[in-house]
Amino acid sequence: MRKVQEEFRAALKTRQDQHQDTTGASEPVDDGIPFPPLLGRGGPTFGHDPDEVYLEDIELSPDQEDACHLLLKKFFDEDEQELELSGPAGSGKTTLVRDVIRRIEEEYGTYVHLLTPTGRAAVRLCQVTGRPVATIHSVLYGGPTRDAKGNLVWSDPGPPCSAGEVVVVDEASMVGGKLADAIRGVMPADSKLLAVGDKEQLPPVKDTWGFNLGDPTALLTKIHRQAAGNPIIAMATAIREDRFDEWADEYGFDDERLCALEGYDTALEWAVERAKKDADAVCLVFTNRLRQRLNREIRVGVGLPADDVLVAGDKLLVRVNNRRVGVMNGEVFTVESVEERPGEADVYGSSRVVEVYVEETDQPLLINMDHFNGDRNAWWEWKKLTSRRDQRWVHCHHGWALTVHSAQGSQWDDVAFLWDRSFSRLGERNPDDARRMLYTAVTRAAKNLAVVTV
Repeated sequence: MRKVQEEFRAALKTRQDQHQDTTGASEPVDDGIPFPPLLGRGGPTFGHDPDEVYLEDIELSPDQEDACHLLLKKFFDEDEQELELSGPAGSGKTTLVRDVIRRIEEEYGTYVHLLTPTGRAAVRLCQVTGRPVATIHSVLYGGPTRDAKGNLVWSDPGPPCSAGEVVVVDEASMVGGKLADAIRGVMPADSKLLAVGDKEQLPPVKDTWGFNLGDPTALLTKIHRQAAGNPIIAMATAIREDRFDEWADEYGFDDERLCALEGYDTALEWAVERAKKDADAVCLVFTNRLRQRLNREIRVGVGLPADDVLVAGDKLLVRVNNRRVGVMNGEVFTVESVEERPGEADVYGSSRVVEVYVEETDQPLLINMDHFNGDRNAWWEWKKLTSRRDQRWVHCHHGWALTVHSAQGSQWDDVAFLWDRSFSRLGERNPDDARRMLYTAVTRAAKNLAVVTV
């Protein structure tokens, strides 16, 4: 992932410089504004050379082949403008999407753009497809500029592609109605949209799906051989089919890839052990209260302060996009150094302002510590009232433990999900929400999963 992020940031700077040279556009001024878009508005893609995506042969299974033919038929023979592809973990959605892209471009001569709802999801999609990817917001909305009087001028949504081209939106289960309508509203004539998602995952917070994943154009249901032997996929399948209790009773938990643990202290030990090794691991929880406690105690376990401060070696979860410093919502970074800015605190209406240098970025992040680990909406309200002369403001949390909602669209090698009483109560009052929450948590694990009852 680090290599991909470095490639992205290099591409970001290059494309920004090219945009200034060719358009003379005024300098964007905000920091929490998503990255600039791909087409005609100066924005970056990130990832590999598009020509490299076809280096590996793709062999589809019969069900994937049927779905591929159906999607191409609907797009090009029946001229439908919007299609949906859904399938659970292990069904091969990514394999199918890669082949759909290849066929659209080779057989129909039409370019395909890839979009995701979050930055971390974009990095992951870039890794598995080898193609440039951008976040939805970065394509739709350019950063604000200042007019001759210094007033902010906001851009309207821009098109995600050119006329006749195809847009693929991955992790579409995270896209709500308002954002989906914004995409549809700026699609050029004769362009086409394919939404790809897992209808078993959580819907967007306080929203419903913007795309019809409940009754998609093509639905993959078969779990393929290479995935069927994976106990994590087996557990996810049992959750999806609403037979988790029966599966758990039969499963011996004798596979090192999937284990059941007990006790908060055990979960804490699991997390601290991996944190000390700098492993690609995360703890996922249901509530923010447990997230905050776990972050605090993991930090103590690795020798960091317990309070809401930032020091070298900390894990930092970014909660907004910031094109100026090249960070994306959902990314987790390691802090290299923290510098106080006491002279700036009064200017920005804050008791404490710090500059934070993280791995893989050249520009420091600017953080109002009054809102660190706090509510993002409150941060935005403060942001509206403060001076905008510095463009590096970022809202952040400690990133040793995350809520399941924050983890959507991401994967780690090792994941521990803490099954606490709050999650059990969710299961009692809303079984379907609890099922989707558990399914989403389980499918964040790429190699190893621990389910910890606390």
